[in-house]
Amino acid sequence: MKKEVLAIILLGAIGILSVWNLRHLDRLTAPLLALTEEAFLAAQAGNKAEAAEKALLAEEAWLDAGAYTHVFLRHPEVDAATDAFCSFRGAIVGGDPGEIYGAYLSLRMRISGIREMEQLRLGCIF
Repeated sequence: MKKEVLAIILLGAIGILSVWNLRHLDRLTAPLLALTEEAFLAAQAGNKAEAAEKALLAEEAWLDAGAYTHVFLRHPEVDAATDAFCSFRGAIVGGDPGEIYGAYLSLRMRISGIREMEQLRLGCIF
């Protein structure tokens, strides 16, 4: 009986930690997506300074979350997202609309993909 109780406690702890992780990830990614969209829209409007500022704020928020991301997320995903932030900021400085758009899409897909990968699904269990 003790083994079953321990198993139930462990499953409960895993479930609670998974919900916490998803909520924390939501609180991290939602502002990042908003800032990157604001930066992209500012770049499209020709406001290079505002776009660069918003992109920098987004990248700093991502880097500030390093204590969380480097523990709870896969390292290749963290590295790819960091590279995407750098590419997005570089594209804004370069000013080429096509390059900005491509870097923006890449960054958004990286951020959204990280959130999507962490979703609990029955396929992950069975």
